[in-house]
Amino acid sequence: MPKGEKWVVKSHMCDKAVRRTKKNLKQIINGIRYVSGVNDQARKIALYNSTVIGLHQYFRTATMISEDMGNIAYEVNACMKDHRMKRRIKKTGVITPDFLRKNAMKK
Repeated sequence: MPKGEKWVVKSHMCDKAVRRTKKNLKQIINGIRYVSGVNDQARKIALYNSTVIGLHQYFRTATMISEDMGNIAYEVNACMKDHRMKRRIKKTGVITPDFLRKNAMKK
């Protein structure tokens, strides 16, 4: 596909990688769903987040990775919206003005 005077390849994740990624992320979500304690749950959530970041970094050379990840996220998020997940994960804490000030400067 032309981009100015250059030609750019339009590339996606292969089907096998998409299937493997969905399976891996669903397994991690099931691990979050059935944890024994709060610390274990936080560790599993961190594992899920780091896995997603790692996938983005690994496939960053594919030009259409955003579209592929969107399709994966649609299916994986359905697992997260299960009624059992809503009961297990609770958001606690308070957003302080210091936190807002620090993060507003990063933008």
